[in-house]
Amino acid sequence: MLIDTPLHTGEAPCQREAWRGLGGDRIQRWGIIILAIIFFLLGAGFIGFRMAVQMLKGKVVEALGPGSEVTELKVGWSSVELAGLNIKAPKGWPAARTLHADRVT
Repeated sequence: MLIDTPLHTGEAPCQREAWRGLGGDRIQRWGIIILAIIFFLLGAGFIGFRMAVQMLKGKVVEALGPGSEVTELKVGWSSVELAGLNIKAPKGWPAARTLHADRVT
């Protein structure tokens, strides 16, 4: 006696064909495309943010003048923090540095 039963894959044999008939391949393809676009935009945003921080650091050091040095620049959503700020003293100044600050917010 032969009994025709579906394979135990968790879905009925006709279910897959019905899904394809409703454009399932197209929906899946668009989902992958949208995810790829989202990941691309996130990556581009991260790289752009890093480049902007490097440009900002250069502009800050340039604004502080010659002989200035910034060890680290931390940029947040609502703040900019300079770490390790050193400004060398001009000739004839009584100290070696005009300004030294571990942290400036």
